[in-house]
Amino acid sequence: MEQEILKVTKEMTVGEVIRKYPSTMEVLQGYGVPTIGCHVPYDETIEGSLKAQDISEAHIQEALDKMNQSVAEWPETVEGIFLTK
Repeated sequence: MEQEILKVTKEMTVGEVIRKYPSTMEVLQGYGVPTIGCHVPYDETIEGSLKAQDISEAHIQEALDKMNQSVAEWPETVEGIFLTK
């Protein structure tokens, strides 16, 4: 059986995670962590930013699982960005 490799850990910073894995932004927003604008805790760890939102340890693990799931479902490479009206 192949071992799953986690890409997002609670020790990573919010800035690092959203830069590397933009698909995680929606998950973080769902837990109350800002991911756009000047209030983004770029230098704070994922764990610290979730604890600041009064998220329990069990729910922190749940958030990490959801972020890693979103990373697994996100394409490894993006050919281009298309803007539409």
